[in-house]
Amino acid sequence: MSIDTKTDVPPLATAPKRSGSGGSRKWLWGGLGCLGLLLILCVGGVVAAFLVGQDITSNNPAVLQAEQTILSSDSISNALGSPVTVSTPIPTGNRAAGEKIVVIFTADVVGSEKTGVAVIEVQGVPLNNDSWEVVSIKVTGPDGENVPVDELVLDINLEEGETVEQ
Repeated sequence: MSIDTKTDVPPLATAPKRSGSGGSRKWLWGGLGCLGLLLILCVGGVVAAFLVGQDITSNNPAVLQAEQTILSSDSISNALGSPVTVSTPIPTGNRAAGEKIVVIFTADVVGSEKTGVAVIEVQGVPLNNDSWEVVSIKVTGPDGENVPVDELVLDINLEEGETVEQ
């Protein structure tokens, strides 16, 4: 039996080679792959959560109003000694209240004679500074006694044409 070496079969076709190593797909992924992109998304989420938390704590007008109320309260100055300073409030808890959230902060209240602890509750909608308000301010002295907080009205919202009579 003889093998015919002359056949009319064309050579096997090969796929054209792409330029570069991996072509546009590798450029699109930047060489990271799925896990790398997932890592970037997770880090972005953590950064976003941090920024929302920073907004709630450091830029919150209700927390600043509560601090100012503590600093200007005569009863706190009398109980702890004047002058009074307030440490940076630290969020210690939160809970949902309908569309709003309530955030609970604690801060050291340091007077010239004694040190107390303030518990500040504020509520509002995150990333909306106009919605925040002080729910309560409680100051406890070193012996566990409650120190009364003078209530101050720091913001007065008047309708157009209204005046305040004294």
